[in-house]
Amino acid sequence: MNGALFVPAAIALLAAACAPAADNRSEADGPPRRTETRLLELDLQRRALAVPVDTLPRSGEARFVVVEVARIENEANIGLTFAVAFRPAGGTAVPLGTFSLYPADNPGRFIVATQGRVRPGGAIVVTMQPTDPIGRAMVRVGIRQVALADR
Repeated sequence: MNGALFVPAAIALLAAACAPAADNRSEADGPPRRTETRLLELDLQRRALAVPVDTLPRSGEARFVVVEVARIENEANIGLTFAVAFRPAGGTAVPLGTFSLYPADNPGRFIVATQGRVRPGGAIVVTMQPTDPIGRAMVRVGIRQVALADR
């Protein structure tokens, strides 16, 4: 093989092998999965987070708030409940619902109905509430995503 032809052919082959795979999903499959590893952190000192509605990923009509808990450090297995609320701009938070981890160190994807109350300009507030005595325990929760969805 001629060396002059080999180098461009090898570069083309390497580029094809490193290229991302084609995304063959349809719009019905939902938005592409986020590959970002940054997590929103909650712990016993910072128990709440607020995410502006205008920055949330959204699929269709906002019928549900989706909260994806990706990582949990909870060696004492303290019971955890999460309250989800909508806080309009300049207003007080309106409770939407709650979810719990079971077992207390099990991550997951949770949905809470918006009850038609979520509007642009406000924020979704997620508050971690321990249900057991804390003592000297350490609890950390990493939330990968808060989003709005139609199902």
